[in-house]
Amino acid sequence: AGARGGALQSWSLAGYWQPARPGWRPAISAGWGVDRFAFTSLPVAGLTGVTTASWSVGLSWVDALGPGNSVMAAMGAPAHVTRLEGLDGLAVDDSGLAFEVATRIQLSDVFSLTPAVFWLTRPRGAMGTTASLSEALGPGDAGGGSLRVWGALVRGTLRF
Repeated sequence: AGARGGALQSWSLAGYWQPARPGWRPAISAGWGVDRFAFTSLPVAGLTGVTTASWSVGLSWVDALGPGNSVMAAMGAPAHVTRLEGLDGLAVDDSGLAFEVATRIQLSDVFSLTPAVFWLTRPRGAMGTTASLSEALGPGDAGGGSLRVWGALVRGTLRF
């Protein structure tokens, strides 16, 4: 145990549904979570606790472009601060959204490629528009910007 102790409480709920046969109906997945960390021995930067939340919804069309191929789309809010305990009167808006579209292309019995494109509306959360913690965690979007980010990746999978 270190000099700073704490207690973590986490709650989550997730579900998944898949149609009996591939077709135009997608498989659906969804999840939601909340984490609360309480500092039990010493406050950190004047805080006695932090609460974060996250959620996601995804759709997946299996065999959409032929056997073994799939198309996927998802959106959600990555873990973001929703409450700071110990800083009275400070509203927190650290949320952002993530969107992703991907497709798995089965090139052979053992190899597939999965290209994906994603967009993050606020990748640095509240710190996206300012380096000042008090400005960033205040109400609204300080400075009016949000530092949006586009990204892409390609994953290769070899199964043997």
